[in-house]
Order: sequence, then C-alpha cells, then structure tokens
Amino acid sequence: MIRTSSEINEEIATKIAKFKAVFIPYPAHVNLHAEYDLMRKLNRELRGEPQYGLRVLAPTGSGKSTTAVSYIAYVEKTTPRTANYIPVIKIDLERHMTSKKLMVLILQAFDDPFPNYGNELMLKKKGHCLL
Repeated sequence: MIRTSSEINEEIATKIAKFKAVFIPYPAHVNLHAEYDLMRKLNRELRGEPQYGLRVLAPTGSGKSTTAVSYIAYVEKTTPRTANYIPVIKIDLERHMTSKKLMVLILQAFDDPFPNYGNELMLKKKGHCLL
C-alpha cells in the first residue's frame, strides 16, 4: 500500500512532537529546576514586595526553554492552575524589550482584560496587585 505524503507527514509530526516532549534529567537542568523552585518559593514569601527573577544564560539549543517548560509542567501537576491562581508564569523576553512591554506580557499571562491600557507606572501597579 502506498502512503500519501500527508499520512507520512502526520506520522513524522507525531514522532517529532513526542521526541520534543522528552525531558532527560541532565544534572545542569536538574540544578536549574532547583533554582526555579527557590525563586518561586522565595517570591511567594515576599508577596507584595519586589519580586526576584532568574537570569539564565547558555548557548542556543542547550535546553533553557525546555527546562523551564518542564518545570512549569511539574509545578502545574502538583499545584494546578485555578481561576484565581497561576502557580508560575514564563515570559519570553524579546530582543528590544522595554519595561512597559514586560509589564504588558505579565498582565497578559494573568489574563488581564486590558493589559495595554495605561502608562508604564499604571501597568506596574496593576501587575503588583496580581503578585
């Protein structure tokens, strides 16, 4: 039986998606999970105060985003999202990011109905109320 290119592409896409979902507990990634966990717990303790972040620098393709996504999946498995609670968010910074754009992205992650409304200071205050 001859398979169509569409059937072959469907099989290939499924296999690539399965492959990309694999998380191998490489020591550097396990350590990064521990750093993410510390940041999440520390920021929960400092609710209402300036929040800490984590700068992750490594070569392209080294697993930075994959590790973050796997950590988020782990957290959401143990502490699921609810209508009023998002345990962790991931914001991808853009090359020409401004602090206002960062505030907009944070508000969007929390499903704010008007994330673009207001100046940088107003957006920061709105975001502060969410944390």
